[in-house]
Amino acid sequence: MMLTASARPEFANEKFVKSYYYSSESTNLWLAEEKTYANCRGPGFVECYDRYDETTSSQWGLTGLAVIVPKTIAPGKPWVFRADAITRDAAIDQALLARGFHIVIPPLTAQSGAVKTQWNNAYELMTAHGFSQKPVLEGTGTAAGEAYAWAIDNPDKVACIVGHNPALRSLMSKTSPLDNLAPLAKANVPAPAHLRSQRSVVQRANKSGRATLQGTRRPGHSHHR
Repeated sequence: MMLTASARPEFANEKFVKSYYYSSESTNLWLAEEKTYANCRGPGFVECYDRYDETTSSQWGLTGLAVIVPKTIAPGKPWVFRADAITRDAAIDQALLARGFHIVIPPLTAQSGAVKTQWNNAYELMTAHGFSQKPVLEGTGTAAGEAYAWAIDNPDKVACIVGHNPALRSLMSKTSPLDNLAPLAKANVPAPAHLRSQRSVVQRANKSGRATLQGTRRPGHSHHR
């Protein structure tokens, strides 16, 4: 949906289009006449949020920056800087949306992976419009590695990092995030990692011995490779 200037949020220019984000959660409704339950899902049965995507010249229809807006914005305009595309079953993001957080996804347009300049521009855009100076960084798999890489370069601009089954390698950085965690430790940046492996905890110090990464297991899943 194309937007007029008056209908756009402050962070969005004329390149942004509007759509909607909602979860895939289903609801069972009792149908009295049929005396049975109907399984229902979609925006009419769960919370539905406005989503704004920046259009690009990509021939493949790829969009730039994406922002999902909560119904009620929490004081201080907290936000999640999510390193990968959001899915319909993103329970943490949905919980934070319900608590007034924006979800911000940097452009995912480069074949080479995350582009640091695009991430920096996204951060500057949001903070210039009054958003928190310290977003929550989030990512899954290799996208979590990019979140760690950006946080290592900008430890004073991060509230915490949430990595889902993280693979700590990065195309944004020339070095492995796992070997350079000291800036996060120095800035006291919490970095919980939710794992799907059979190991309940993963822990490794960097070369200086000052930083560790710890994770908790989510049972019933295989480890990301």
